[in-house]
Amino acid sequence: MAVRNIKSRKGTIFIPTDTDIYCKIIITDDSDVNYTLMNTYSGLDADNEMVSAPTVKMSATDALGSFKFTIANDGGRFLNKFNGGELVKVYADDTDATTLIFAGKVDNVKYGLSLSLGFFIEITGRDYPELIDKTITGVEAATQSDVSIARILYDFYGLDTNIKLQYWEDDYWWTATYDSAEEKLRWGWPVEPDYPSTLINMTYQHKKGWNVITEICSRAGLDCYIDYDESNSIFILKLFKKEAIVNTDSNVAYGINLTKMTTFGSDNNSIINRVIVYGKTDSDNILLLKTENDTTSQDNLWVKDKVFNEGALTSMLDVQDKANYELEEGIKESSNGKISTLCLPTLRPGDVITISVPYCNVSGQYVVSNFTHTFGDTVKTDIELTKREVRIGDLFSEKADPEDYISSISNPNAMTDSYTVYFDETPSIMNLTDAEEYDGKLRIGGTNTEGTAISTSKTTDYNVTSCELRKYENFETTLDAYYVTNNSGVTWETYDHEPGFPHTFTSVGDSLGFKIVMTRASGTATSPSYESVSLLYK
Repeated sequence: MAVRNIKSRKGTIFIPTDTDIYCKIIITDDSDVNYTLMNTYSGLDADNEMVSAPTVKMSATDALGSFKFTIANDGGRFLNKFNGGELVKVYADDTDATTLIFAGKVDNVKYGLSLSLGFFIEITGRDYPELIDKTITGVEAATQSDVSIARILYDFYGLDTNIKLQYWEDDYWWTATYDSAEEKLRWGWPVEPDYPSTLINMTYQHKKGWNVITEICSRAGLDCYIDYDESNSIFILKLFKKEAIVNTDSNVAYGINLTKMTTFGSDNNSIINRVIVYGKTDSDNILLLKTENDTTSQDNLWVKDKVFNEGALTSMLDVQDKANYELEEGIKESSNGKISTLCLPTLRPGDVITISVPYCNVSGQYVVSNFTHTFGDTVKTDIELTKREVRIGDLFSEKADPEDYISSISNPNAMTDSYTVYFDETPSIMNLTDAEEYDGKLRIGGTNTEGTAISTSKTTDYNVTSCELRKYENFETTLDAYYVTNNSGVTWETYDHEPGFPHTFTSVGDSLGFKIVMTRASGTATSPSYESVSLLYK
């Protein structure tokens, strides 16, 4: 059979020749001296030091904003003028380059020499690097998300002195007023905006502040980004409900301002439909463990795992909340892709804009996850976007964090969940007979020679077929007996396996529990003692 040659047919995109967008970039040194490094409105050589097109990137929730530009350094005229921490402001509009669209701080200043550029300096930075570079430790216990975020900003980043907090509703940015003594927050008085009532349960230890804040936002159905209030010289963390801000001034259309489009469609590679979360471990033996599945997604595709090692999670409630959140995020899917357009200076992260590209299945409203402005001979904006959905469709896939992956966790029997009890919980979940919980330990009470402790039954997500009992104990437990149940104590089965070997239930049920019968030789002998017990199960 003959083989035909296959030829491509090229389309045509109309590109206007005059964008009428002016840009100005100013950097302020440590002595408050301003250097104008770019000003296409004035056009003066002294105000235009760029030797390559500067870029500014902004993201909704996914990352901090960033910038990169390269300036001439012939004769060493900018040698040692900048060393990091300087404030950079970028202005852009179609009139006179006086509209601030970005502000950030210098991270790195690097010198170089090339045949094409001569002596040059490359300057890079982010809009508020403290949120990434400084780690934080804390606990959120059934706290409303705005209070959690305000407290984090107050305790670690200088709320109201270095950064302030705003929330978007009804075409207005509400500014937070936080009372640190009472840990209360107000957005307005006497009227408050309809802020999400989501309560946050999470524990974080030496986590990047931005990662903690963005996870809180995601749990509350919010997006966020950093902005700058030039009149008060202060950065702003801006919060808004996903897809709440519609920008009618930054639309994109084929034949008008679209210059390029990459492939656009669904990305199943980012789907996660089984989440396994490991929390706190004790004595390399006691585990907090929770697995959550989305069987609909698994049936449609296949099992797609992600495992989290979160040693800072110290309760089953924390581990459960983490698993629920990560699964909800993991199964979200939506069409996404990238486009290039003539510069859109009014674009903000998370905006909803209208885009129309025929023959590419792109028509309607889309959410801007992040974008990059490039200020060169042609001023352009590259946009990553997501098809707007009613409920699903986050703005991006979360980037993998090495801290999230599992390491040094012993679970050789592939158990999927745990029922872990600490004997200092209030209220206690143990039913005790001739036994007591004292100083965080379970033991025989008084001078009794035997004591019994029965856990409250835990209702599971499925019928439990096997379990593995783990104990954090002293050396006086050799006479003790252990029992387990998967039907809320209707039947108790003796657990007599060696450590590391699971027990297989003969009964069927989804209500898990354990019983310990403690024994000692005499009323004056040392009592057996337990700090925690963990039932791993599947």
